[in-house]
Amino acid sequence: MLVAFNICEYLDAVSLINCCATIPRWGPILSHPFFFARLRNHIQQWDWIDERLWCLLLPQSWRTSVQCATEVIQYRQRQIESFQRTLSEAPQHLLQNPVHFWIFANTTLRWLPPHELTVQLKRPELVESPTTTYSVCVSHDVTRRIVVCKCSTNLGDLEFPHRIIAVREETESDTCDCLLYVADPLRFSMRDLTITLLSLTPSQLLIIAVVVDEMRDRSGRMDCLLTFAQRIGHLNRHLLSAIPTQWRLWCVERGQENFVNWTSLVEWGCCDVIAKRM
Repeated sequence: MLVAFNICEYLDAVSLINCCATIPRWGPILSHPFFFARLRNHIQQWDWIDERLWCLLLPQSWRTSVQCATEVIQYRQRQIESFQRTLSEAPQHLLQNPVHFWIFANTTLRWLPPHELTVQLKRPELVESPTTTYSVCVSHDVTRRIVVCKCSTNLGDLEFPHRIIAVREETESDTCDCLLYVADPLRFSMRDLTITLLSLTPSQLLIIAVVVDEMRDRSGRMDCLLTFAQRIGHLNRHLLSAIPTQWRLWCVERGQENFVNWTSLVEWGCCDVIAKRM
């Protein structure tokens, strides 16, 4: 068993679980405090949950149960593999067909990434509204790992390291493929959130982006997500389970100049829409 410990010491959480599944007699290693802590720390760093993970994680049993922690890690790994498979196997015409996002920013301008802030400053009528909304069309270039956002509005091509973005002229959120709701966890309108989420149709997808300050918020991403989900549940116990469509809840970290994991969020949103079209 000493050899097993020495080998497992160099494995990440996913590899550790796979190794113990392949060699069943190594299974008890997962219960060792050192390796169980590795599983918990891995979960703490996740930046999104979906409805299935929400149901598995909210009882908090993953903090004390090796079996539960293993189950949630295996489920999420299957989701990641499905994401990669969709991008590699989807027909080219689906990958090239734009995904229409409707961004609903229930927060202040200072929380938005610079490239989106630039767009909003070109549309002052949006800035003045209580809740800022605008829509974008997104295409995902798999080969170059670029997310490209385009529209018919002639604002010029605003070029950034990972994307080009411009505002669409359409204003109807019911035409979008994915609604992206950006929320400050400390200052958001539960009424607006409820109305927005329940207006979705089964053909649409939902992403709720919970924005946290990278420098000030020292809690783990998972704590951020579960705290927000619990707050929603406290205010409206059945809201998340009543959403009529597939959803993901993201923890988005705001750095000094940008959202740290914004591109990953958009890529996953594109992939979910593409998978739904297949």
